[in-house]
Amino acid sequence: MSGLVSDKYDFAANLDKTEERERAISFTDAVYMPHGVFVVLDNSAEHTATDIFAAELPIATSQGSAHEAKIVELGGKTLPIDTYPNAVQAVKAKRAVAEFTDLPTAEAQVQADPSLKIVVPDPLIYQATANYGVRKDTDQRSLEAVNAAIAETEAAMVDALADVGYMDIGELGAMQKVAK
Repeated sequence: MSGLVSDKYDFAANLDKTEERERAISFTDAVYMPHGVFVVLDNSAEHTATDIFAAELPIATSQGSAHEAKIVELGGKTLPIDTYPNAVQAVKAKRAVAEFTDLPTAEAQVQADPSLKIVVPDPLIYQATANYGVRKDTDQRSLEAVNAAIAETEAAMVDALADVGYMDIGELGAMQKVAK
């Protein structure tokens, strides 16, 4: 964000489109729409978002992220951490009850460590669009060209995500911890 506002960069990838950010920068069309989910220890007592919010321990979030803001907005206690890998380590060290992150990040973490599971909030509590951010003064023609390229690559994006093991929120299977 700061690089766009200061004219240091023309594009910033994978930004959540929020009203606050739209006051400072412009956005392309959505590249994808990640859901917010929790990552918990497989052997934890927490199976639902309600369980997680009721726990004594805070919820680990990436510091300054939209995910952190959403947990705060919902009245949750947060443990802001500098990165998502360190946030999930706080869960593993039992300094946090769960990590709240986007679905692709959660899937990568759970695929790498079978001691972790995903809790999908029901109803969903966070869904954003991941977009490219562009400077506010970007001309309309350039923005339309970028949006056309995004539309043309949509099918390739779906295939690429499947190639790396990404699953849609309704297809998590054994990666998901379900309510008992």
